[in-house]
Amino acid sequence: MGLLIRNKRRELGLSQDDLARQLGIPQGSISKLERGIGGEQHATRILTALGTNGQSATAGPTTPG
Repeated sequence: MGLLIRNKRRELGLSQDDLARQLGIPQGSISKLERGIGGEQHATRILTALGTNGQSATAGPTTPG
C-alpha cells in the first residue's frame, strides 16, 4: 500500500508535506506509511485524498473463470 500511496502522490505532484498539510496529519505518518513501517491509522484518509481506494494494493490474485 505504501508504494501505491507514494506513486499516486507523486503522480499528482504533491510532496509529503503538501499532502500532510491538506489532511491535517503529521508528515511523518505519510513517510512511515510509504515505507511500510506504520501510519496505518491515516491510510484511508490518505487514499481518499489521492483519489484511490487502495484495492489494487490489497487485492489478491484473481482466478480466471
